[in-house]
Amino acid sequence: MIAQFKTEAENIVANIHLNKVISKPTIDGVSTASGGIEFSYKANAKSYLADGSVASFIFSVAGVSKTVDALNDSATFNYTPQGEIGDTIDLTVVAVDNLGNVSEKTVFTITITENNLPVMTNFSYSLPQHIYGGRTYEISFDGATDLDGDTITYKIEASSNFAVSKTTNIAADEAVNITTPAVTDDTYYEIAVIAVDSRGGESRKVISLLVEFRAPAGQVLFDTVGTHTFIVPDGVDSVCAVAVGGGQGGAYTWSNYGGAGGGLAWVNDIPVTAGEEITVVVGAGGSVGSNNGNAGGDSYFKSPSICRGQGGQSNRVGGSYTASSSYGTHGGGNGGSANAYGAGGAGGYTGKGGDSGQNGSGGGGGGGTYYSSTYGQGAGGGVGLQGQGNSGLAGYHGPNGLTGNNTAGYGGQGGSGGEDGDFGENANSSNGGVVNHAINGGKFGGGGGGSGTSWGGGSGGQGGVRVIWGENRSFPNNAKDV
Repeated sequence: MIAQFKTEAENIVANIHLNKVISKPTIDGVSTASGGIEFSYKANAKSYLADGSVASFIFSVAGVSKTVDALNDSATFNYTPQGEIGDTIDLTVVAVDNLGNVSEKTVFTITITENNLPVMTNFSYSLPQHIYGGRTYEISFDGATDLDGDTITYKIEASSNFAVSKTTNIAADEAVNITTPAVTDDTYYEIAVIAVDSRGGESRKVISLLVEFRAPAGQVLFDTVGTHTFIVPDGVDSVCAVAVGGGQGGAYTWSNYGGAGGGLAWVNDIPVTAGEEITVVVGAGGSVGSNNGNAGGDSYFKSPSICRGQGGQSNRVGGSYTASSSYGTHGGGNGGSANAYGAGGAGGYTGKGGDSGQNGSGGGGGGGTYYSSTYGQGAGGGVGLQGQGNSGLAGYHGPNGLTGNNTAGYGGQGGSGGEDGDFGENANSSNGGVVNHAINGGKFGGGGGGSGTSWGGGSGGQGGVRVIWGENRSFPNNAKDV
């Protein structure tokens, strides 16, 4: 048995005041080794000072000390243990920072054995850069070696907070599912990974995992006209938003047109901070006017320069959209224009709303249709806010719930689940007209219907804004409510 001795490092520690500003070193390396074979021991430490860093480590063993400069708070010491089977050797390590402060010592005991245990100097594991509480990830291991040429497998020792699909006999690069514990704040956990050789020899590596708090997936719908405040929930660091402007109102005097549809914009991965208060504006549908209906109001999230759906314009041109390219993916569509008596549909996610008498595209609302001066002009279809769906057909919504494509005076079909535009009512009609019923645009963003000789127009469909968050959620295709 090799006797204990007082190393040079211990003498240094005994004569220097221990400022507890450096962590006690941790040592990675084999704790059992065959004599006469060189092994690598890696020391790691951290400085707790704002301007501090680990400058070097002093390794002391068998009466000899060696100072090794640190790189990224770590250093490697190569050592060949000598002795009889069963002998123990103490490797003593202290860390020294750039200000001369010295850490507490770590004593790492090496036992001489016959079997060369797996070496974990080049051990690595695979996980996403960010892991969140209450979620399942794939983890795999690689890099452990064995000087005897033994086959190496891995096993995991984790606290009961983790659920692991397989804990032993894990091959190199084999994917294992690990479910993290639910957390209410960012929390560090340690799990041990053990490399096992075919003779049962084991070497251990402790991994520190930061499990981050992230709120469950969620969404908020803003469908009341006016200005609102969205308060970012705890655990949310990015959101996706869609905004649709209000449709233009229709005219109430013959022979003026219906209104134009509102534009739609969507932007993904907008960075936010928990507790941040963000302005949300929902635009009103434009009211009816004598010759032209009034413009619809703009809708936006955070700023008109980030995510804005413009309202249908008072000159019967569909609203445009603004989707900032400064963040994630983005897009939208203009509202349909009112250029042939019938109203325009709301903009789509990847295309424009239908012009008068035209189908919508990219999930946008269909345009309203016109038949004769005795009928009012059908209103434009709105657009839904839960992501892209089918585009609305032109002239789809008729009297008493009747439906058809491009039929006399019918309102446009809603796109992506939006509301249909109203039927172009005639007060004297014998086929289902409803007396004194306004020809309103569909929600969200459909243009209001125009007048006939004996029937007035209607208001544009109101705008709307929807905000979503959560893993793998985005517009236009992964945005349904959860």
